[in-house]
Amino acid sequence: MAIAATLDQTPSTPEKVWATLDRITQKQEESERRWAEFDRRWEEFDRRRELEAEQRQAESVKQQAEAAKRQAEAAKRQAEAAKRRAELEQEVAKRRAEAAKRRAELEQEAAKRRAELEQEAAKRRAELEQEAAKRRAELEQEAAKRQEKLDLEAARRQEEFDRKWEKLERLVKHGGKRMGELNNSFGELVEHLVAPGIARRFGDFGLNFGPAVPGPTITNKTGEKIVTQVDLVLENEDTVVAVEVKARVKSKHIKHHARRIEILKEHRRAKGLEPKRILGAIAGAIYPPILKAETLSDGFFVIEQSGDTLQLDVPEGFVPREW
Repeated sequence: MAIAATLDQTPSTPEKVWATLDRITQKQEESERRWAEFDRRWEEFDRRRELEAEQRQAESVKQQAEAAKRQAEAAKRQAEAAKRRAELEQEVAKRRAEAAKRRAELEQEAAKRRAELEQEAAKRRAELEQEAAKRRAELEQEAAKRQEKLDLEAARRQEEFDRKWEKLERLVKHGGKRMGELNNSFGELVEHLVAPGIARRFGDFGLNFGPAVPGPTITNKTGEKIVTQVDLVLENEDTVVAVEVKARVKSKHIKHHARRIEILKEHRRAKGLEPKRILGAIAGAIYPPILKAETLSDGFFVIEQSGDTLQLDVPEGFVPREW
């Protein structure tokens, strides 16, 4: 139709007809070349598509082979895991059995060891009790010896006291004329037995004093009557110790000494002496333990004669009373 239309529009001269035919031929040849190119490209496209399909098929086959291989490997690993799990379960069961056996052995060994320890402890306890009984007997024997020694010492002191007391009684029987001698004798007794070592004994416990001196004789306001007398006094910059000396200490002496110190404090105030704290001490040749406890309880120092020396009894935790 296109050719016919072209022919209808073309002049009818021969040259023009041939020229038109040449153009038509060229167009047909161009169309054939295009179709040939299209066929070539289509064939190339088919070959490429077939090649890609073959490649995809080969890849798919390869992937299927790899998948089969992986599946086989997974199956193998599963089989190995199942085998390993079975081996582990068997190993665990074996170890549990061994642990139960070991635990039973340890419990048996512990029970045996406990029985041995209890037996050893019982034996040791019996030995300790036997040793303690032996030591107790030795201590009792030693205490009995010490008590016997103390009894002998007490008897000696009592004998010495009785001798001195008899001497004092003989002096008293001579009447008022001999009273001065009596006072002098007792004063000498105090001075020679107690005064020389008492300051040193207090120094051992951190209370430093000068030499002990006879205490004041305190009278009433008119001076006609003696109110009290302090046997010995120790003094330093801030402290005064009033010492009462007795051959045999009695409970009433402890109460009287407390009143004596109150009078001494008032006396020092009345005399205008420097205010100082006042402590008390009671010295005795014969000092029963119950009275020592009472003396300490009332806050007094205990000074006890031990042979030819003095002993200051200051138990742990003792706090002296202050006036």
